Amino acid sequence: MLNAEITIERPSQDVWAYFAEPSNWEKWWGGGLEAAEWRAGGQLEWTLGGPSLITAVVPGRMVQIAGAWADTTWTFEPSGAGSTTVSWEESSPRGGASFSDGGAAHLASLKSSLVKLKQQVEAPATLPQTRHAETKASAEWALLHTLAGHTRAVSSMAFSPDGSLLASASEDMTVRLWDPASGECLRTLAGHTNGVESVAFSPESGLLASADNNGTIRLWDPASGECPRTLAGHTDPVRSVAFSPDGSLLASASFDMTVRLWDPASGECLRTLVGHTHFVWSVAFSRDGSLLASASHDKTVRLWGPASGECLRTLAGHTLPVTSVAFSPDGSLLASASADHTIRLWDPASGECLRTLAGHTDPARSVAFSPDASLLASASEDMTVRLWDPASGECLGALEGHTDHVLGVVFSPDGSLLASASWDDAVRLWAAQ
Repeated sequence: MLNAEITIERPSQDVWAYFAEPSNWEKWWGGGLEAAEWRAGGQLEWTLGGPSLITAVVPGRMVQIAGAWADTTWTFEPSGAGSTTVSWEESSPRGGASFSDGGAAHLASLKSSLVKLKQQVEAPATLPQTRHAETKASAEWALLHTLAGHTRAVSSMAFSPDGSLLASASEDMTVRLWDPASGECLRTLAGHTNGVESVAFSPESGLLASADNNGTIRLWDPASGECPRTLAGHTDPVRSVAFSPDGSLLASASFDMTVRLWDPASGECLRTLVGHTHFVWSVAFSRDGSLLASASHDKTVRLWGPASGECLRTLAGHTLPVTSVAFSPDGSLLASASADHTIRLWDPASGECLRTLAGHTDPARSVAFSPDASLLASASEDMTVRLWDPASGECLGALEGHTDHVLGVVFSPDGSLLASASWDDAVRLWAAQ
């Protein structure tokens, strides 16, 4: 890993506001960004591992600092004339860069100002694709609604158990409740003070959990929109929440490297699961509630016993951070998505990797099984949702339409709808034909 310190002369308030929101960094990571913090005196320090891209914008011009892997040479590409200087200490565990142009400098979003840097990694071999397979997918799923209303990236979604509601979590600090049939926004839940990263309904639909980048979890009454309880304890952003099948537990995954188990009725933290050595991105319960899976930036998936808090097994094989996990309905398979562009299918009982699904051309961000386990959907930063046959590993096709990274995917309880969430601020609802 490479530690880089960047000193920005007379940093503007824009810098402080941006770094106060860790979620924005995720949009840049490409598998590499691991931590960022503000230092006194206008100094920013972050840790990088893997392909990374950082951009600094100075009035009237842009300087791009790009690196492939941490052990290779870092380069910079100035754009436009000016006196901005960038210097690096190469071949050193610590690299330093300074920007100086006699004016304020600030960081800006890649979303509107920069063409994404392609990762310099060896692309995995792809599974055989056929024209028939692509046609089959597009013929079986059609766009039903585009749900617009959020003003920033939509990071997560969840259907209520009866399928009558779809909840969406957004970086705009709100949760929205939608009618999947009409596409109408029924309610906006406001109260979070930072980007909302995950939502989950309890099995009886009586509660909706939402988690944000402040490390806070809110429990809502979907019918009234009231928030009866706030759960605090995590010390960094919470990226994922999941209820146990019987609703007696709520699991949360955090960048503080822990998984917490809560009593939703009382709000008490019952147990903290420690073992991951980096950010925890995702959690999922098996259908019978006997297993809890967690996905981490440390490139592993861990299987826990919720009752004991014991780590039963560590699944290793991904070569970059693991961003999402999902159990098949019968619990016989566990799917994991990774920044290494692949999906892996595991046997939870043995820990064996049964199959690696390759086809995405950018980091995979989310996975979900259909209720009958006949399909596995995956969302990726390549702006597509891919549909797979879990039994054969065949890619049945890709759903296209989002104009930016696709961050989440989920099937409705009856399997007739597929929802996808994107950095383009929208949710798309696809209907089975």
